[in-house]
Amino acid sequence: MIEWGEIVLETLRNGPALLCDGLDAVGVSCSKQVLAINIWHLILSFTIFALVSSTIYFIRKHRRLDQYSNLLEMTTPYGAASEARTIRVNPHDFANALGEQGFDGLSKVDAATKLNEKYGGRYFVVEVRERGRKILSKELKVVAWWHRLKTAEFQADPETLDLIKAGSKSLLDDDLGDSYGADGTFDIFFRPVKIWDIRHWLNHPAREIRYALYVAIFAAFLEYSSDIIDMFRALFRTP
Repeated sequence: MIEWGEIVLETLRNGPALLCDGLDAVGVSCSKQVLAINIWHLILSFTIFALVSSTIYFIRKHRRLDQYSNLLEMTTPYGAASEARTIRVNPHDFANALGEQGFDGLSKVDAATKLNEKYGGRYFVVEVRERGRKILSKELKVVAWWHRLKTAEFQADPETLDLIKAGSKSLLDDDLGDSYGADGTFDIFFRPVKIWDIRHWLNHPAREIRYALYVAIFAAFLEYSSDIIDMFRALFRTP
């Protein structure tokens, strides 16, 4: 049975020659020197740079959250919530943002209980904006909170609240502690974390899951390190 590494190496050995044969047909030689490197090395360097850049962009960038659930013109007049990485919102606001039906006739306590049974343990990609300007984007739990929160009000954990204060245009709240809310009106956009959100797994809040993933990546790198080295040698060998 042919191993995966052998198939990749064979493809890499033949691929450069085929590409350079095509360039030779139009009068361009891969062996021609350009700034002390040849054409093939230029093509390869550009391709690797584009692949790495697009991968990093895909991992770090959460796009178009405004197309998902939203809570508009929200204020946070209260101090920080006690739970880490959490935003508390009014249960009926939360239900409306998610498009959940049948919550208008429930009390705040009943609505919060029902919503948290379904969403309380999930993380969301959350973006906070002020007048269209993005203040922060991070992964948080969004919790339906019945106590004290009125419609269009929310609470945030200490770290998130500090980021909102620092990012808002108002300077009145910058030096206030966690017992005070942020000054301003904010829009919150969010969606549930998806299985392809790589950044979520690399920074998973559960330390056991995060470390298990790091160990698996490291073990895979050790397992295929010789194949990876051979692959780059084959890539950078002039056809």
